[in-house]
Amino acid sequence: MAYDLNIRGADASHGKYAHVFLHRFLLTAQVKGVDTDLDVDVADATTLGNPVMNQLPGIPKGNFKCSAVSSPAMDFNLAPIKRRQSPVYAGIAPRGLSAGAQVRAFPASFGKDGDKLDEKSIDSNDFELNARGDYHLGRIGLSPKGALLSGSSGVGPVDDNALWQPANSGVTTFGGAFYVWVWDIQGGTNPTFTVSWQHCTTSGGTYTTLGTTTAFNMTAGVPSDPQLIYVPSSVTINEFTQFSWSSTGAPTGIQVVAVGARSYDNSL
Repeated sequence: MAYDLNIRGADASHGKYAHVFLHRFLLTAQVKGVDTDLDVDVADATTLGNPVMNQLPGIPKGNFKCSAVSSPAMDFNLAPIKRRQSPVYAGIAPRGLSAGAQVRAFPASFGKDGDKLDEKSIDSNDFELNARGDYHLGRIGLSPKGALLSGSSGVGPVDDNALWQPANSGVTTFGGAFYVWVWDIQGGTNPTFTVSWQHCTTSGGTYTTLGTTTAFNMTAGVPSDPQLIYVPSSVTINEFTQFSWSSTGAPTGIQVVAVGARSYDNSL
C-alpha cells in the first residue's frame, strides 16, 4: 500500500519533516528520533618527538541510532531483517522526500535492538544499525511524493551537480552508487518496474546509462527488496544526472524513491 506523504504540506528543515526508511518500510510514522554519524577509526602514531599527539585516520564507520514507538507494527516491520546476514538498506531524509532533497543512505546490519520503558513516556523500541562497507550522501531523483508514477516509462527531474559542487563544473571522476526503494506497485497484470541512473554533459542532451536495477515486482502484496547499484570508481559522472524508469504489466501506480550519490577521492 502506498504511503500518503502529502498530508504535512511542503518539506522543511525541521525534524517533523524528516523521513526514515529501512528495507521495504517507511518508518516515519513510528519513529520518535534518529541520530546518524560517520566517523573513522584512528591509529595513534604519537612518538616522543611529537609536540602534539599524532593520530592517523583509518577506515570510516557509519552508524544509525533510532528510537521508535514500541508497537506490533514496528515488531512486524523489523522482525524479518534483524537476523539476516545480507545487508538491509537504510535511508534518512532530514529535509523531506521532494526531488533534490538530501538522503544519507547505506547498506546496514543490526547492531543493537531493545525496548525502553519509562513511566513518564510511551514505550520505545530503540535499535542501532551499523554501516556495512559503505556510506553515501546523495539526492533524491525519483520522489515518492505527489501523484504515483504511471505509464510504461518516464524520467525524473534533471539534477545539476554544479549547483552543489561548482568545482570542475560538477563533473566527478570516482564513480558512485544509487539506491532504489519501491514501496508499492498498484494494478496491472504481474507488473514489474525497473530504474536506471543516467548522465549527460548538457541538461537537454542524450543521456547514457550508468547502471540499471533488476526488475521490482509485488509478491503477495509485498514489494521486492530495495536495491543498491554501484557505478565503478573508474567511471566519470557528468554534470547532469537523471533517473529513468520503465514498467511492464500496465501498473496503474508506482511509489518509489531513488537516490543517486557520487563518490569522491578518498586518498586526499
